[in-house]
Amino acid sequence: MHRFRLLPLVLLAATTVLHAAPPPAVDLPAARALFTARRDAEAQSALDHLLLADPTNHEAVYLLGRLAKRRSDWKTVAERYERCTQLAPTVALYWADLGEAYGKLTNKAGVFHQLGLARKCRAALERAVALAPTELEYRRGLIEFYEQAPFVAGGGRDKALAQAAAIAAHDPYASALATGGIHARAKDWAEAERAFKSAATLRPDSTEPTAALGLLFADQGRHAEAFAAFDQVLAREPGNLVALYQLGRVAVLSGQRLGEGEAALRRYLEHPTHPAGHPTNAHAQCRLGELLARRGDTAGARAAYEAALRLDPGLKPAAEALRRLAP
Repeated sequence: MHRFRLLPLVLLAATTVLHAAPPPAVDLPAARALFTARRDAEAQSALDHLLLADPTNHEAVYLLGRLAKRRSDWKTVAERYERCTQLAPTVALYWADLGEAYGKLTNKAGVFHQLGLARKCRAALERAVALAPTELEYRRGLIEFYEQAPFVAGGGRDKALAQAAAIAAHDPYASALATGGIHARAKDWAEAERAFKSAATLRPDSTEPTAALGLLFADQGRHAEAFAAFDQVLAREPGNLVALYQLGRVAVLSGQRLGEGEAALRRYLEHPTHPAGHPTNAHAQCRLGELLARRGDTAGARAAYEAALRLDPGLKPAAEALRRLAP
């Protein structure tokens, strides 16, 4: 019988222990610092505590979405960003990132779900542009959608060109570059060349339009003009990564200036990493292998292809080229 009398004392002791060790206090700057330091588990815990205290903290929800993005958990990313747009519907960033999440989900979805997700992607991107019309990155995202999406999902090259034209109100140079890119991807060479030359006129101190023209010429097989463009870029910016890689590529395509092309590719490979959108070092090694094979250096080509596959075991062009070199 006496053991039942101890029960209130046990409960009281447990309550005392619980109250004696509350969870550590966190605030948004501290949670953000954990996120920036890539201490993801601690950041997740801190943000979860913040939301327990204040479920309307849209900045905390957004950071949780970015943590999910690091894990490539795009379903959770979309759910978090959807919540952000509900809590703070006038923040353009949330809509732009939600559009990206829907785009990732569209690429992975089954055929019956793709159309609905694509339409949600378009709506989110359009909302971001409407809220922040001067933010070029949001317009670029919308241009990419319009170029890639089918008409039934709201895509269309005419819509992409209209977005590029709208940029002119804020930045005519960026508008010309965007317009040239749209025409180039559609292989409308004359219009692309006209737009890139317009960009070069608008900002003569920039090498970007000249590099874009070099790419355009290379894609058309106009190798002499491509070489001239990349030479011009490298004369002004000797370390320009686009020009270094593309000079090597044009050397491979044309069979000309192979020594200079090799030197350019090796300079490109001196950098361990490259910005997003640039060819990886695996691709550069593969291109170097093609160039060395053209020069008759079979051993060097083999070594370059093997280096490419060490960096990226799934790089099929390197694997296929290596098989062709087999005795």
